[in-house]
Amino acid sequence: MAQSLQRVVLLAPDFFADAFTQPAGCETLRLWRDGEIRPVVHKALLVRYFRVFGRLGFPEKLIRWWGWWLGSQEKTTSVEADFQPAITARELCDTLARRAGAQCVICSPLSAAKPDEVPTSAGVPWLTAEQFVRSRSEESQQSAS
Repeated sequence: MAQSLQRVVLLAPDFFADAFTQPAGCETLRLWRDGEIRPVVHKALLVRYFRVFGRLGFPEKLIRWWGWWLGSQEKTTSVEADFQPAITARELCDTLARRAGAQCVICSPLSAAKPDEVPTSAGVPWLTAEQFVRSRSEESQQSAS
């Protein structure tokens, strides 16, 4: 699929906590695998992903495999930026999503339930995987009619 047709999204680190067990999370990963979405990555975000994978009990070999996949220039959009070490995950995701022109940040239901913690000037919506998949289905139905 041509890169111009891919939707750029940011996968919040907590997205991965549910992605492997929830149907919408699995569908989001399938969309990525099939080239329909292109996640934004940054070295500070990768570190946070790896921490989540460790907490999920992934063996080191699997974490390295995900590192390769997340670092693939063919599958992701890399953003270069310097951040202060104490930046929160929300601030990091918001800033990277804006800089990359991401359509949305896909996060866990817990993060989506706390909209007051999302900076109001962001302009990038935070959606659960279920909301994201549903919005893509609705768009497909509208374009078909």
